[in-house]
Amino acid sequence: MLLCAPCFLRGQVLLIVDDSNPSNVTFTATGNNAGAYDSSTTEAAGVDLLNFFANAIVGSYLASGTLTPAGNGTAAYNQATIDNYSVTGIDLNYRNGSLSPDADQIFDPTLPDPALHGMDWVNFFSVDFDLPAPGTFGNILSGNSTENSGVIIGTWEAVPEPANTGLAAGLAALAAGAGSMWWNRRVNQLR
Repeated sequence: MLLCAPCFLRGQVLLIVDDSNPSNVTFTATGNNAGAYDSSTTEAAGVDLLNFFANAIVGSYLASGTLTPAGNGTAAYNQATIDNYSVTGIDLNYRNGSLSPDADQIFDPTLPDPALHGMDWVNFFSVDFDLPAPGTFGNILSGNSTENSGVIIGTWEAVPEPANTGLAAGLAALAAGAGSMWWNRRVNQLR
């Protein structure tokens, strides 16, 4: 059974997700244009980050910041809810849940306006084990599974945590140097 053929295509990265601190997961717009045109969705429908969670979860989370979609509106997304477009409970619907009246999102790859602007953060501490691993990526769908699903406009990507290899190598060299000094001192004492 084919769930969603376009869900597995890799497109333009629109959002960088840093979940190295589950209490302060950041969503940062890259400034790239949408990879496809869509004007059929509103800010209340938002965008779906497909296959975001490792396992099915439930809930709704407050988002804070300035992440705003392209189009006629200027209100930032303020709600992150679980959606079921791909498989039950693994998609993240990012939207503005308090708009009245609602404004259109216009994702147009031919305009100089990026698909998303700004940055938001969400506290996902309660589901930290289900957050995407560094290097994970998925598609972004305009709209959501219940109100109005549009088209794949780009991708999101979880950034790798800062590499600790340099620190580990430095500590190993320090330990080797200290061990060598101890050995030389011990040999000299035995002479």
